[in-house]
Amino acid sequence: MIPLIAAAWSVLSDKLKAVILGVGGFFIGVALTWLVMSFAYNGLSLPLIGQVIDGKMQLAVNAATEKLVSRAEYDALVAVLARKEIEAQTASAAAAALRSKITQAEKAKSDAETRLENELAAGRDPSRAVVTDADLKWMSKH
Repeated sequence: MIPLIAAAWSVLSDKLKAVILGVGGFFIGVALTWLVMSFAYNGLSLPLIGQVIDGKMQLAVNAATEKLVSRAEYDALVAVLARKEIEAQTASAAAAALRSKITQAEKAKSDAETRLENELAAGRDPSRAVVTDADLKWMSKH
């Protein structure tokens, strides 16, 4: 095959050889440019190893992924903070309600102690039942 190409090459004129070499050089230049640009854009990825050298596209993907992760973490922290604020408000409201109940219970205790002291001062035994006129009427009917 090579002798045939060599024979055909020797038959061509110099101008035709120059055109063939120019066109061939152009296509080789285009192919080399495509390879360089593809390497710069995509990087080097080997079938069994994976991505060996990152290109422009992989760097952009990494940057976008980092921003996405940072944004997701930020959103998660904002949600946790909002939930904690709601829990704090709920706890504060519950504490206020309990303080109110404690105040009411203390007032009821002091009222009961005052009644007990009044009954003891009046000479009544608080362990015995106090029968009123209404109780006597009810017992007489039943």
